[in-house]
Amino acid sequence: MLRMTRVAVPSWTRQLQVDTDEDEGDVAYQAFQPLFVRVLDLIHRSVEEYVNNDDLVEEEDDGVHMHFPYRAPMTGEYYLGDQHYYVQDIDRVRYYCASIMARCTEKPWPNQHHPQDYLGLDIMITLDPLTKELAVWSVDSSVI
Repeated sequence: MLRMTRVAVPSWTRQLQVDTDEDEGDVAYQAFQPLFVRVLDLIHRSVEEYVNNDDLVEEEDDGVHMHFPYRAPMTGEYYLGDQHYYVQDIDRVRYYCASIMARCTEKPWPNQHHPQDYLGLDIMITLDPLTKELAVWSVDSSVI
């Protein structure tokens, strides 16, 4: 099992961007702020579950199949990337939503002095404004 650690935004990457939809995005952003420790916990669990899911991530490149991602090149670290806040109706219920990118890094290549981005996980979290219940709605991956 690959244990993941959230680290500060590295100096070698651009700083994260936080944006909101014009229609009530600021309200969603403000609603998430007092709960952000819980949001970080959901993100962490989502990252670890994803990278350790053998149906989604293979251990290493076998040289035969074109598959991404692999656990072997990962450093075991990730940092928070861009964040987007908005309001969405899901099953006739209005939710505050946050889309937060977790950026997993890979070990440095030869002649590099630092890790680099490898796997992006866009984690969408919903917040019920009435109950304050948080939930992971989806996790989408990308090559970064």
